[in-house]
Amino acid sequence: MIPEFLRLKWWAVLVGAAVDLISSLVLGVAFTLVKGMPSSPADWMVMMAVGLLTVVAGGATAAAIAGDRALDHGLAVGGMSCLTGLVFLFAPSQGAPLWYTVSGFVFVLPSGALGGYLVARRQRQAHDG
Repeated sequence: MIPEFLRLKWWAVLVGAAVDLISSLVLGVAFTLVKGMPSSPADWMVMMAVGLLTVVAGGATAAAIAGDRALDHGLAVGGMSCLTGLVFLFAPSQGAPLWYTVSGFVFVLPSGALGGYLVARRQRQAHDG
């Protein structure tokens, strides 16, 4: 028997993860071009907020494409983002403070879930009229 969680529409999750990754890279490069490499706690906070918002957007995208089980699809995008973060964790250091790295892993799943929740709420409101 296949566990319920594995019965997701994985193509929707992959599209959501792509939205997260591409938008995060584009916005990160834009930040660096405008401001330079993050050097202050405020810079790192902005980078954190932007990164988590891209996870929310990716989770919402996956949930909207899937059409059902919105929260699960959002969580799966958060999980994919976490896996991507692990790859970057072992990349050459960018000088990110420890709190930034830890916070990123702590908040990535809730951010994906938030994206799914927002879509589910919108779908419920549209259904209820």
